[in-house]
Amino acid sequence: MLLCVHENDILIYQNPFYSDCWVITVGMDEFPDNSSEINIFPNPANDRIEITVPENSQIEILNIEGQVMENLVAGDSQITVDVSAFAKGVYLIKILYEREVIFKRIIIE
Repeated sequence: MLLCVHENDILIYQNPFYSDCWVITVGMDEFPDNSSEINIFPNPANDRIEITVPENSQIEILNIEGQVMENLVAGDSQITVDVSAFAKGVYLIKILYEREVIFKRIIIE
């Protein structure tokens, strides 16, 4: 479903059924300007991960099926997440900051 379309930072279409329009970035190399503030380590991880994000970011950890394993709000710029109960596999870290959504991939061993 198309929520909106921007061209050269100008909104040219807004779906009338939605009030928000998000910039979604998926990938490992192309991130918005604030991506330099995002760091997740260790990767691969065993029992815990350290996540550094801009303050007040919303963070979701999703398994490969899209189920939310953790839902957090980063009051501080760095948080520690216990992943020792997670099954081995690939997970996505979804970071929502201001009007941007950024996905990072981690591996739990």
